[in-house]
Amino acid sequence: TRSVEMKEIVMEEVRPAIAQERLNRLKDMVAGFLADNPPSQSYISYWRKGYDRDSLHAIRDYEESIVERLSNSRDKMVIIRLMDMPILRSLWFIEPSSDRWLSNIMIALFPIGIPIWLYGRYTQKQLRHDLDTVSKVSSQLITLIENGTDKA
Repeated sequence: TRSVEMKEIVMEEVRPAIAQERLNRLKDMVAGFLADNPPSQSYISYWRKGYDRDSLHAIRDYEESIVERLSNSRDKMVIIRLMDMPILRSLWFIEPSSDRWLSNIMIALFPIGIPIWLYGRYTQKQLRHDLDTVSKVSSQLITLIENGTDKA
């Protein structure tokens, strides 16, 4: 869970137009990632490709920068909604195939790689759920900022 608290002293005010633009960009990044990475991968596809970890890192870093900036908001509802933003983790199981030789060995050792593949699919499913949540919370934040422009 994410912990975000109201700041008593705000060093940099939140600009609603910029915040909405960044949240829309985050939603676009998430949509692109979900479109580029299939919901379920075959055994061979999992070991050869996996999910794109670099894109995931870019989304995670951008999300964290948005949360950091919006934590300066004076609107309690924005702060509460920020706590719903999941913390994205990048596990080895997301993209186990960074080394080609490891991928080929795991494909060849089919029975040994099955438990890892099954857990990897579970991890990918959880990641997709977290990314869906990021997109939904971003939409809710955009609505809150639009409705409370004088408070944000």
